[in-house]
Amino acid sequence: MQIRRMTGQDLESAVAVCASNNWGDMRAAFAFHAGHPDCHSFVAESHGSVVATGVGTCRGATGWVGQISVLPEYRGQGMGTAMTRHIMDRLLQLGCETLLLIATEMGRPIYTKLGFVMDSDLVFLKGPTRAEPPNCAPALRPLLPGDLAAICSLDRQATGENRRAQLEACLPIGGWIVPDGGAFWLQTPWGGGPIVATDPAVGCALLDFLRGKAGELGVAETTHALPAGNAVAIGHLTASGYRETSRLARMVWGKPLRWSPPMLFGRFNGALG
Repeated sequence: MQIRRMTGQDLESAVAVCASNNWGDMRAAFAFHAGHPDCHSFVAESHGSVVATGVGTCRGATGWVGQISVLPEYRGQGMGTAMTRHIMDRLLQLGCETLLLIATEMGRPIYTKLGFVMDSDLVFLKGPTRAEPPNCAPALRPLLPGDLAAICSLDRQATGENRRAQLEACLPIGGWIVPDGGAFWLQTPWGGGPIVATDPAVGCALLDFLRGKAGELGVAETTHALPAGNAVAIGHLTASGYRETSRLARMVWGKPLRWSPPMLFGRFNGALG
């Protein structure tokens, strides 16, 4: 087995590896990672074929390990462990002191052996959209380039990380902000995106707004991933007809990270947090 940097020629093979594990179409996410200097994408080859993927994101002192996926017929051969260790080594070389990841049940024993410990649960809920967006109070307006400093400050308060480079990269795609800067949603190329709010009621109103936008597009159901520590948002969606579909472990290696789960109502993805 050989682990190497992912190239443009590997895109379809990498997408197929993730699809084999029911991860959906990862094409847009891999394309974003390939074009972003903080993201380091890798594949593992066996006999000339791509059989595993992985992505590491460096944010100075913190880093994310994500999208560790192995073709089903190659599981149990240590490829997931090797890929994870390879990405960890790369992030540590770049100066990361805290590493984070979201673990499936299958991956969790691997990450535990590598020194990761449980931090929190990430709760996935699926449920109905709205017929139309509600009248949000306070009012929302589209994000503008001049909002970057405000959303970066709010995002850092919520996550404990400096995600400015990824926020700036997605800003041209669009999103919404509360005029006083107390909440925002930023769209990503693969859908979803980070949602941060200082006021839980405003965060829930923003979730309802996005449910209405999805309903306008004819989408019947949406899935939201929320930290278990955001009990208000989980309760709000449950009361709106959402049901929990799964829980994944957020795990940490190295120095503990201060973050605020009640402020987080949406996320980037497994390789970006």
